[in-house]
Amino acid sequence: MNVPTWIAVPVVAMTVGAAITDVRDRRIPNLITGPALLAGVIAPRSGRGTTGLTDSLLRAAVAGGFSSRAGCWDGWEPETSS
Repeated sequence: MNVPTWIAVPVVAMTVGAAITDVRDRRIPNLITGPALLAGVIAPRSGRGTTGLTDSLLRAAVAGGFSSRAGCWDGWEPETSS
């Protein structure tokens, strides 16, 4: 599979940035994940038009649903401020 350079370079940069931040601070800030999500939704549109955008939005919604539910499987509960 050939990935265009204009897609590969930002993906590698975001991944390296996230990995460094995660190892150093044990968290990945929204400043990295937000643009990565946006780029992941928009990039397929360049190759497949509206169909690519629709597929990307659907997949992002499904992935978000699974990742938000994953914490519930092991008894995770959100923190409450008191």
